[in-house]
Amino acid sequence: MSTLRFEIRTDGASRWRQAGLLAPGDQEGSVSDTSAGNWRDVIMFACHGGYSVIRRSAGGADCEIGPDRVVMTYGIEELARLRAGEAFELDAVSPGGIKYRARWTHIR
Repeated sequence: MSTLRFEIRTDGASRWRQAGLLAPGDQEGSVSDTSAGNWRDVIMFACHGGYSVIRRSAGGADCEIGPDRVVMTYGIEELARLRAGEAFELDAVSPGGIKYRARWTHIR
C-alpha cells in the first residue's frame, strides 16, 4: 500500500526524525510555517494512493480544535505532487520560532 512519510530535521541535527506516516483515506496532515514573518502559512499534505500532494494555504486563518485543524483560506497553492520514491523538502519555522526542515516522501 502507498504511504506518505513526513520527517523533520532541526538546525544542526544530522538525522531526520519521522513525524508521521499517512495512508490513503487518512485525515490530511498539517504543520504551521511562520518563516514569512508575522504571517503563518499552513502546509497540508495527504496520500491519495498512487500519488501524494503537499499544499500551502494562500492567506486566511487556521484553528486547532483538539486533534483537528480547521483551515479557512483564500486559496491553496500546490507545492508538490509526488509519485513513488519522490521527495519534497521545505524550510520552515514553527510558531515557537524553531527553524526546521521538513521532508515528505511518497512510498510505493
